[in-house]
This record gives sequence, structure tokens and C-alpha cells, in this order.
Amino acid sequence: MASLETTLRRIIVGYRAIAMLWMLSLALVALTSAQQAERPAVIVAAVALAAAWTALTLWISFRRPARFRSWSFLGLDTLVSALILVSPNLAGSPNFVGGYPLSSVLIGVLGKGLPGAAAPVLVLVSLVLIQIGIGDRIGDPTVLSSNVLIYPFMAAPVTWAVGALRRSDRLRMSAEKNLEEERADRIRAEERSDLAAHLHDSVLQTLALIQRSSTDPDEVVALARGQERDLRSWLYGSPLDGESFESTMIASAAEVEDSYKVRVELVTVGDAPLNDGLRSLVAATREAMVNAAKHSGASEVSVFAEVANERVMVFVRDRGSGFDQNNVPPDRKGVSESIKGRMSRHGGSSVIQSDPGIGTEVRLTMQL
Repeated sequence: MASLETTLRRIIVGYRAIAMLWMLSLALVALTSAQQAERPAVIVAAVALAAAWTALTLWISFRRPARFRSWSFLGLDTLVSALILVSPNLAGSPNFVGGYPLSSVLIGVLGKGLPGAAAPVLVLVSLVLIQIGIGDRIGDPTVLSSNVLIYPFMAAPVTWAVGALRRSDRLRMSAEKNLEEERADRIRAEERSDLAAHLHDSVLQTLALIQRSSTDPDEVVALARGQERDLRSWLYGSPLDGESFESTMIASAAEVEDSYKVRVELVTVGDAPLNDGLRSLVAATREAMVNAAKHSGASEVSVFAEVANERVMVFVRDRGSGFDQNNVPPDRKGVSESIKGRMSRHGGSSVIQSDPGIGTEVRLTMQL
């Protein structure tokens, strides 16, 4: 939405463009009328000057709005309007300037208010009075007399109107600023209230549970990890609705932590809506986490998941005891069926690398 100053500037330069077309039509009449101008070249030169200056005014208005309000531009603008005002006398033709000089008064009002309007008004009125005083044989005395009045009487109401609009706009902007500040204060107050409520409902209650379970280290660790997950989700906006890959991974990691009392460090990059392939990937990941928690002897399991380039990759690592895949009993189906078989059935792939005494890494890949 354009600002008030931009709108006023467009209105006034629009009037100048219309006045230019008005002047052009009157000049064509003067050049083709029965009362031939003594110096038609002056008419052509005046119209060309008005057209060029109008074009420059439009350019400055849109490209250099600060210069549009400078005294140097207003002075040149008044000079051009003065030359155009006296051009019918120089051409020896009927008046063809129309309302073009008045646009200089309007630009002065917009640029500098009443002082900006005073300069073109004084110059233009003085020129009209000189024309009347020397008994201008070209201009209509009635028209010349009306010009003496039109410039100051147009400047006064336009100056008042522009000033009233600007004052109203300042009041509007002040009211909007106060409203924004009030809204920001209300939002901050709501955030503080939400934080206090969340701390009361989760953190403080968890601390009370930790105090009562201080003699059970595993329970304390489980409570602390659960509270850490809750705070991370609340602070960083992690989705917990169970409708996306990331939220389901978070829920699975939390379930393994709570069930097996191990620390699961989960990092996810990117997200995607759940489908059958991703559900099988999450299930295989959970099985890999459970195997690490139950059999590796490690106190921590690291899980990294990335969604990128129409592909999802998951890495499950532990630094536990490891195992020899060739010595896994046939009746143990956790690796062969719950991980490898599940991934294969849904179009994914799996790679398991384990070294006794070093640890295990499970790499799972699924195309979206």
C-alpha cells in the first residue's frame, strides 16, 4: 500500500501531466487558428520545454523523491513555469499555457508547504501584474486578472488540505505504533504465562519426582531424559503429532529410552509425511535401537536421520560389545527379519556393520 506522500506526489505529477496535454491541445489551436501567431517557433519551443520538464518531473518523482522536495528543484520548477507563462507574449499568440503554471504552485506546497508555495505564487502573480501593467495586447484582461487571484487562492486551500492529511497520517501511524507495541507486550505476557505454566506442569513436577527417587539412579536418569525431550520439543517446536517421520522417530527413541533405561541421542535433519515405506523404516530403526539397548551393553545409542534428495537415510550406532553376524543363532530373527527383511519388503536397503569389542552401526535407506 502506497504511503500518503507517495499518493500525494502521484496526484500532483498526474495533474502536471494532464496540464501538459491541455497545453498541447491549446498550442495546436493557436498554431492552426485564423489569428496566426507572430512567432510560432516560440509556441513549439514552449510546448517542448513543458513536455521535457514534465517527463523529468515524473522521473524525479518516482526515482529521486527526496530531490523532488529540494529547494533547487522547486527553484528550477518555478523558472520553467515562469517561462511558459510569458511564452504567449513572446510568441505573439493567444494564451495557450492553460493550467500548467499552477502545477508549480502545487509542487511547492507538496515540497515545502506554505514557504514552498509562496515562491512560485509571488513569481507568477508578479508576471501577470506586469502583463496587466504594460497593457498586454495578447492576453485577455479578464483572464489575466483572474490569474492574479487563482494562484494564491489555490495555494491556500491546497496547503491546508495537505497539512491536514499529513497530520492525520501522523496520528494514524502513531496509533498503529501504539497498537503494535501493545500487541507485542501482550504476546510477551502470554509467552511468560505459557512458560510459567509449562515449568509448573513439567519441570517442577519432574524435579519433585527426582527428589523422591534420588536413591534409584536409573529412575533419575530416565526422568531427566524424559524431561529433556519434553523441553527440547517445547523450545524448538519439534512435532509430536505422530503424523510425520520426525515425530514418529522422536516417539520411538523416547519409548526405547523409557523401556531400556539407555540414552538415545537422536538427531533428525528434514522431515516428510509418513507413508508405508517410512513406517517400515521407523520400525526397523526402532528394532536396531532395541538391539543396541538390550545386547550391546552401551549406555548410549546414537541415531542420525536425514531426509534429502527424495531419500531417507538412518544411522544407528553404539560403542558396545558388537557381535559376529555369522554366529547369530537361526532362531534370532531381530536382525534378519525385523531389520533386513522389513527394509527389503518395502523397497529399502540395510547395511549392518559390527565388530566385536568395538560396536555396531546399522545403515538404513528408503526412497520417498
